[in-house]
Amino acid sequence: MTKNVVFCTSKEAMFQLYVAITSLFSLKLEGLKVYVIHDNSVTKEQIKEMPKGIKWVPFPDDIKLHPVYYRLYAAKLLDIDSCFYADADTIFIKSDFYSYDNQHMITSFDTGFSTLCTGIMFMNLKKIREAEVDDIWISEIPKGHISDEPIINQFTPKDEINLFPFTKPVFNQRNYEFMGVYHMNNSKPWLMEKVDFEEGDLWQDIIKTNQFFLEESSVKFNEGNRNEAPEIMDDWFFKRCLKSKKNFDRIMMTTVFLKFAEDADADLFYAFLKQFKEWYPHVVENLEMGNLADFKFKNGETAQEILIKAKEAKDD
Repeated sequence: MTKNVVFCTSKEAMFQLYVAITSLFSLKLEGLKVYVIHDNSVTKEQIKEMPKGIKWVPFPDDIKLHPVYYRLYAAKLLDIDSCFYADADTIFIKSDFYSYDNQHMITSFDTGFSTLCTGIMFMNLKKIREAEVDDIWISEIPKGHISDEPIINQFTPKDEINLFPFTKPVFNQRNYEFMGVYHMNNSKPWLMEKVDFEEGDLWQDIIKTNQFFLEESSVKFNEGNRNEAPEIMDDWFFKRCLKSKKNFDRIMMTTVFLKFAEDADADLFYAFLKQFKEWYPHVVENLEMGNLADFKFKNGETAQEILIKAKEAKDD
């Protein structure tokens, strides 16, 4: 059985991708094929330093999009029937992730809000292609959605989404594990002087095996610390959040809140809360689930204090 695994990336995330693919190859899966859809910022030197056996798929230069949207084009760019898609900030721990024979267009885990996570998911590209669902996804990109996640959640036929039961993530790490794949969507070991979780230790062990990518990850660390998160999409992501009220959904509320907490930007968090007052119950829920009510931003205010202040503020 062929096991297709697909990633999307740009130059800035290549050191993360090195760890993800190195951990994947260490599982020694029979029939494994790895595809990387990438933009033209990825350098020849970076590709040379990556493990061998990867099929590199350039994203069309004439389509100007952030790499977060590339997975929406997978059915058009890849001549395969199905795949397991993973973000670059993942680490493969067990081979369980390819034990499921996916018959749905999309299979992932329930984030807890009856919506799926698109950072780790099975994609039945044949069904997506035949039903032209990818055309619908792509048509939605210019309409102000924050990322690909609300597009896939809202515009995939509901009976073609298979949600695994929600498993409460470890919120002190604020990461997810799905079928043996660990998604470091919030706690970033490349931004931490001292890693406090097992998968982060493994991540750091792998990055140390390649001096080239170790230096790239060190540059990322030197740009900021755990509370300043120089994630390549953060500025873009926050700006889209504040402009995309029409297309906002609950899962993005979860993601955005955790990114605010990581970024420790009280003013931005306050502005966000004022604009999206209807999401207060979900903010409160996230505070409780993550034990983050007393989280302190750089100005000394806690998340709970900012929430109360925004709730009491008059609309401008």
